[in-house]
Amino acid sequence: MNNRIPRILAILLVIAMIIICILLAMPVRAAECRLVGKPEPTPWEPDEAEVLALARTLYGECRGCSELQQRAVCWCIFNRVEDGRFPDSVVGVITQPSQLFGYSAANPVWDSLYAVAYDCLVDWHNGEGRVLEPEFCWFYGDSHRNHFTTAWNGGDEWCEG
Repeated sequence: MNNRIPRILAILLVIAMIIICILLAMPVRAAECRLVGKPEPTPWEPDEAEVLALARTLYGECRGCSELQQRAVCWCIFNRVEDGRFPDSVVGVITQPSQLFGYSAANPVWDSLYAVAYDCLVDWHNGEGRVLEPEFCWFYGDSHRNHFTTAWNGGDEWCEG
């Protein structure tokens, strides 16, 4: 009987080692490897009211312009949000009286303009894709393109093409 116990323990040890080897050889899916207490980050989504207001502004201000011009209009608005002289929200800047004459809540929302507005908001949130330097807070159009300036009546000017 005393000889049987070491043999049984040796057999159990071999079986345990085989099970461990099998488990180590199994592929592990990424979904099964989660750190306890750290949830997966959720991608940031822009506020729908901001996307719609920007898209309607783009319709009124630059619907026939290049995408770069459209992005520049968005960045001009973001520059104002970041400038203490203007309202501190995208919708506040867009709806500020006597500022962006192309905006109307009745303007249609084209898919292409919605996509530009959405992408620009995500870029702004992530600190990427800046088209205009922060000092460009004004723009005017000449029926062909928009001209962006650092002052209401003058200053440095940026214009595509």
